[in-house]
Amino acid sequence: MRRLDRRRSARRLAFERVEPRTMFAATTTNDFGWSDAFAPTAGHMQVDDVEVDAKGNRYLVGTMWGSGNASASIDFDPGQGVALRTSVAGNAGQTAFVVKLDARGGLVWDREFSATNIGYGGLSVAVDSTGNVIIGGGFSGTADFDPSAGSVIRKSSFNPDAIGIPSTTHQDLFLLKLNSSGTYLWDRRIPLAPQAVAAVRCGLGVATNGAVYVAGEFAGTVDFDPGAGTSNLASTVGVTSGGAAYSTTDIYMLKLAPAGTFAWARRVGGTANEEFGDLAVDASNNMLVSGGFEGTVDFNPSPMNLPLASPALNGRSLPGDFALKLAADATFRFAVTSGDVAVDIRGGIDTDAAGNVFLATQRAVDATTFETRLRKLSAIGAMVWDARFSPVPPLGEVSFVISRGLTVDGSGNVFVVDYGNNTLRQITAAGVVSTVAGAVKIIGDTDSVGSAARFFDPTDVVADGSSLYIVDSSNNLIRKAVPASQAALPVISLHPASQEVSEGQAVTLRVTATGATGYRWLRNNAPIEGATASALSISAAQASDVGLY
Repeated sequence: MRRLDRRRSARRLAFERVEPRTMFAATTTNDFGWSDAFAPTAGHMQVDDVEVDAKGNRYLVGTMWGSGNASASIDFDPGQGVALRTSVAGNAGQTAFVVKLDARGGLVWDREFSATNIGYGGLSVAVDSTGNVIIGGGFSGTADFDPSAGSVIRKSSFNPDAIGIPSTTHQDLFLLKLNSSGTYLWDRRIPLAPQAVAAVRCGLGVATNGAVYVAGEFAGTVDFDPGAGTSNLASTVGVTSGGAAYSTTDIYMLKLAPAGTFAWARRVGGTANEEFGDLAVDASNNMLVSGGFEGTVDFNPSPMNLPLASPALNGRSLPGDFALKLAADATFRFAVTSGDVAVDIRGGIDTDAAGNVFLATQRAVDATTFETRLRKLSAIGAMVWDARFSPVPPLGEVSFVISRGLTVDGSGNVFVVDYGNNTLRQITAAGVVSTVAGAVKIIGDTDSVGSAARFFDPTDVVADGSSLYIVDSSNNLIRKAVPASQAALPVISLHPASQEVSEGQAVTLRVTATGATGYRWLRNNAPIEGATASALSISAAQASDVGLY
């Protein structure tokens, strides 16, 4: 009288069969695009960052918010289950979220936490080797950083709304760590708020031992030790044309131990404002930071000096770009600048297994012409190759408009999302450039192969083995791209059979498939821990075992 029904889910089956496609198909249907899975039933949402761990689990962070007095409502389960979550009411602030999906796109867990204002400059996420998750961003007012039934209440360094200052421009930095099950471990606050920073946007990275690297912008004097100690850094004092002194925006670099205790903090800055671009951590646990600057800046944070100068015209400093490398103990390794007039420094930075550094920027050729520049540096900062791409290139050459994200796969291929052209580019280890997905200047959200795929303002890309995940921002989608080598589809020749057994009886459910890379069993759409073989055995069936498999 106990029935064990095999799982029948058109959506999940379609996902498992459709996801492997031929050469770089941008896939969203039944993956984890929000077009039908994460679309808010009420209110608004945005996803800011995505990360992939060694097991292929994906982590998304972002915010949701309502309108007026209403809340946002979102179902975070892309399958047939329901994980409906609501934000705080629109006038009360925003709710941040982190979602963990397994390698096949199933929901593992989701967590939410709210504040008066949170994530205005965008949230960042990083994952360590044991699956712990670190989230970073800005907040103001009051926040509860424990996403469970408990509470961990933090207040920003002052309440900007109480004194009439916009909460979006005076925020503190928060760092939150959850374990692999989504349980709260610790949070830390860095009081950036006393000086206005346009938006708190940080880069995050994790060392092999779990230490956390953070980089971003600050102004004024800030204590970067989130514990009982003090580690003040002061940004450079600039002078306006009228002779008034002001605190410029400098770059900070911060390291915390795995337990969240302070390790070290460093700054670089000059008499103008510096801008943070991106952060990466290489295989030797060196920190790499990219960004922009003006004038002359000492990029060696130790007592030794390494001044670099941005371009100048008629005695006036123009924006330049930089890449900086620090060792795990904050020892200076190198700093370089291209000498270009930098228009956009958010193209991204990444490294390969050998420690080579890849970065993308946009440079001004003249007052009206801009081009994207991709560079490969050696582990000591020497130029390996330099590629420049015009938005209107000669016939036969590749066009780039704006790079917004860069990643390197295990074979040394560089992938760049071209925000301005709505395309995904590949640069091989030999320097050959090609467009592997999307069509220049054509907007859309089509899942297809190569130039038939469509994007709308792609802003980031991350590699997981041979798969790529692209943040397709204006489509509110995370897109998955897979190469031709993964094109073969699994074929299921034997499905689990429905069975009726007596309570206490042993039962085995079995599936036979060719071309499968792994197995995952679910009961009533919930993953069964440890059930990753082709057969699922239950030694003594109980009432709790009844369901759809």
